[in-house]
Amino acid sequence: MNAIYSIFIVLLQAFVNHRTVDALRRLQVEIREILESMRVLKEKLNAAMQSLARLQKTKLALENDIAVKESSIDIDRRECIGLRKTVSIDPTRGGANFSMPLTGCC
Repeated sequence: MNAIYSIFIVLLQAFVNHRTVDALRRLQVEIREILESMRVLKEKLNAAMQSLARLQKTKLALENDIAVKESSIDIDRRECIGLRKTVSIDPTRGGANFSMPLTGCC
């Protein structure tokens, strides 16, 4: 009986060791896959951050352009629209007729 028990214990230990080795190998494969996924995600994050930086730079440039255009429109409203009202365009007479000189206009 002791011999059978000893053989059973040896076989059981071999089985457990084999199962443990398989489990460790699967864990190593999963760890490699996770590390690769992390590397790919870091690359995507870096690309997204660079894209965000470019978009923010473009946004600032567009906001600046809008501010310049708004300023130009404001100057135009304050200083030139009144003068434009004094100019009448009559295509039958060959162009514009000025009722006052255009001094001080843009």
